[in-house]
Amino acid sequence: MFADELDYVVGLDTHRDQHVLAWRQGYGHSGENEKALSYYNQARTIQQQTGNKAQGAETLDLLGVLYSELHQPEKALEYHEQVLQIHRATGNLRREAISLSNLGHVYSVLGRPDEAWDRFTQSLSIFHSIGDLNNAAVALEGRAHAEQQRGNLSESRKNIEESLFLIETVRAHSGSQQLRASYLASRESAYEFYVDLLMQLDAKEPGKGHDSEALQASERGRARSLAEMLNEAHVDIEQGVGADLVKKERELSQSLNAKAQRLIQLTARKGNQQEIETLNKEIGALEDEYQQVQVGIRKVSPAYAALTQPQPLGLKEIQQQLDPNTVLLEYSLGDERSYLWAVTQNSLKTYELPKREQIQKVAKQVYESLTARSVVESLETPAQRQERVAHSERQFQQAAAELSRIILEPVASELGTTI
Repeated sequence: MFADELDYVVGLDTHRDQHVLAWRQGYGHSGENEKALSYYNQARTIQQQTGNKAQGAETLDLLGVLYSELHQPEKALEYHEQVLQIHRATGNLRREAISLSNLGHVYSVLGRPDEAWDRFTQSLSIFHSIGDLNNAAVALEGRAHAEQQRGNLSESRKNIEESLFLIETVRAHSGSQQLRASYLASRESAYEFYVDLLMQLDAKEPGKGHDSEALQASERGRARSLAEMLNEAHVDIEQGVGADLVKKERELSQSLNAKAQRLIQLTARKGNQQEIETLNKEIGALEDEYQQVQVGIRKVSPAYAALTQPQPLGLKEIQQQLDPNTVLLEYSLGDERSYLWAVTQNSLKTYELPKREQIQKVAKQVYESLTARSVVESLETPAQRQERVAHSERQFQQAAAELSRIILEPVASELGTTI
């Protein structure tokens, strides 16, 4: 995860340069890296002609990100180092910290965790000093990865838990449900890493409850997306809550976002100290008022509060919901490995599964073979359609058997049958 991948602080900063938005809006993430490279080089040419050093530095930083995507970390390192010197020379604290965080990521990729830890620590110090909570969370997640690479799992856990706390803080103040959903998706990797780390701790220290903590962490990540899913389904989760309270909550979130963004800009530029102090007081007062409004909402509508501020169940609470003949299977997919928890009324067993890419590939084959009958292909004769559907049905049997082997066979004994 690169710093500033989404420009949230306690909300979204929409006043970004066009060349920066190009990366967010598709080229890098859609795999069209050559288009992105061309776009950035065009932007650099224009910026050099106009003498816009600030935008030029940001473009260089994004080129570094792109070369990381292209699996050229050494070249990415050159760009980020160059940008770091520019930002230090111009006194742009926030962009300096972003470059440091990006350097930390590249050092992690290169398998140089000590240097990664150093860069993330430097960036974190700056982000804390200017109040940039979102990028502080990114730096903490990066430092957690560095500590993991160094074999310091306990220190890694401290860092990722602090990162998750900041993520929850930012998310809670991200105004609309759309912003919350987008922000949560951008930080899904932190929850995934936390689950994986806890399972590594469980392997190192069996019997200390890390497996049940990992299950709860997985539940926590899922719970945070519940309100967003309901919003996408157009479920009226505000039913029963006074319109004035909901309006007040949103207005306070927007005010907090705006003032926090202004505070970061002033602090990063070492602006007027009196204005900074005034903003700090105003933000503190707004936070107090926001908390009071949330308390009022919880009193008026506990159901609304449960949906917008869900609290995941622990192992014991989950087990209390199960009858003697029920087994709960919960999956968590990861880039390196995935996990399965099998929960009964009186037991918890965990299993390591293949990485996300492998599972999703087989699951996609199952889906495509299942939906073959509903697909209409132009110029296809009845005989050709019949052959295609027959082939898909044969493919379904193979893919379904393979998917079952991957995700169910490890826990077959718990299900009382042979998979």
